[in-house]
This record gives sequence, structure tokens and C-alpha cells, in this order.
Amino acid sequence: MANLPYPPISNPTQMAMSALDMAAMTQTINQFVMGPIASLGPAFTTTGTSANTFMTASVNGGILLAGHVLRLKAAGTSAAANTTTITFNFGAFVATCILVTAGAEGWWCEIDVVIAGLAVESSVSYGVHNVTPVQAVAATNGSVSTAAAVAMTIQATASASTSTVVMATLELVR
Repeated sequence: MANLPYPPISNPTQMAMSALDMAAMTQTINQFVMGPIASLGPAFTTTGTSANTFMTASVNGGILLAGHVLRLKAAGTSAAANTTTITFNFGAFVATCILVTAGAEGWWCEIDVVIAGLAVESSVSYGVHNVTPVQAVAATNGSVSTAAAVAMTIQATASASTSTVVMATLELVR
């Protein structure tokens, strides 16, 4: 049996790593990782009747794929009769949940943004105020490229009196 020469390897780990496409491997891993993206710290009370940003987040480009769902959950209270609008800005795409309270009442809402491809999203929102369900808002469609990083802002707007957001989470659920 003849002796076969081994190729010179100065750093076997470096050689093995160079054969891997790290970007593709990271993408494959991340597309199956679900969980929280952001959450509200202390309670947030609106001021005035314009949009008040109470949470921000971003997601790197190429992470969100067709079928992924971003879910915003928020809960709070209104000080008096009020219309509170919770707005989820996903880049230029806007999804809302409108809650009308008759007095000092609690409310909650959920907004799902569904990624339908690298540039198309749709949403649906629903919630309750006190014990009255909010009619589900029909799905809307928009276009934001998820190939690049996408900035997200979550806002609360009160029509008359203050509204306090006591809990909010943004998560990747699928």
C-alpha cells in the first residue's frame, strides 16, 4: 500500500468554516426561531390627541419570510370616554386597532402582520374594550421590502382623555 500525502492544512477550523456559507446558515436557523422581539417597560400614558410612540423595534433584512407572522399585543385603560387607536407601523405599512370606551374602562388588542413574500404584507386586528368586542378590522395589504432592515414603531392615540398602555409585546409567532 502506497503512502498518500496529506494536503498541507495550517488551520483545519478555518478550512472547515470557509466551506460553510455562514449567511445562508444563519438565515436558515433564524427563520425557525420564534419569540419576543420587543416589550413595553413601564406603563405608558398618552399626552394630547396626536400619535404617541410607546415602543420601537427593527428586524434585519432577509429574516422575515413568507408565512411569518408578527403579533402585537397591547392592553391598557382609558381615563374616561375615549377612542384609543393602537397603530403598528411596519416600515411604511400601517395596521390599526380602534378601541372605543364609554368611560374609565380597560381594553386590549392584537394586531397580526402576515408576511406573504419578500415585499407583501397583510394584517388583521381585533380586541375588546371593557366587555364589548371590537369588530375585527378587515385585512389590509401593503408592500414593504423585507429584504432590507425594517423599522417598526408602535403608537397609541387618544381622542379625548388619556389612555394608558400597561402591557405591550411584539413577537414573531410563526
